[in-house]
Amino acid sequence: MQSDNEPGGPPTFTMTVVQFKELTELAVNLHTEAERCRDCGQWAAALFFLGGIAEAALLSTTGVCEPELRTAGLWNPPKGDPTKWTLGNLGNIARNAGWLPAQSPSAAQEIPRQRPAQGGEADTFTCLDGETGDALRFVEGLRNMIAHPGAYVREPLRPDTTNDEHMRQTYGLMDGILADVFDRLTTQMQTLPG
Repeated sequence: MQSDNEPGGPPTFTMTVVQFKELTELAVNLHTEAERCRDCGQWAAALFFLGGIAEAALLSTTGVCEPELRTAGLWNPPKGDPTKWTLGNLGNIARNAGWLPAQSPSAAQEIPRQRPAQGGEADTFTCLDGETGDALRFVEGLRNMIAHPGAYVREPLRPDTTNDEHMRQTYGLMDGILADVFDRLTTQMQTLPG
């Protein structure tokens, strides 16, 4: 593990080239699995895999940009080893670094959220508004509801994985958000020196 780059020396990285390649392969495999699950109507698994793709992309970009993040004082999530950072930690780094623009927290709180009507079914996914970084928060929350039972029971507006029509739209929405995230992360990596 590297703590900081030496002044005037070449940049050093915490993650290895092998780990970057593994993350790329993992993202491709997760996408293939997400599509298989989508095609079989296994919605919880499909959304879980999409969340994993987001995490792999953010982790690899964060690793490639480590020297710049250290210089900007953004290499400081709760755990020093980036392979132990959560999707939320990685999303916060991407937003704070300006890779994924987001509304200010106060502006985001002003966005009206649709709540369930008495006895009716609410569409959780109509509450999206804002920038790419805000949309990534939606992906983070949805993946957490799928992966973590505590997050599932805390959230009154959660996906109904038995409703194929709703889940096809949700999958498409999440996939579209990830496409925009990937475009922005790719642009960020293309700005790096050498």
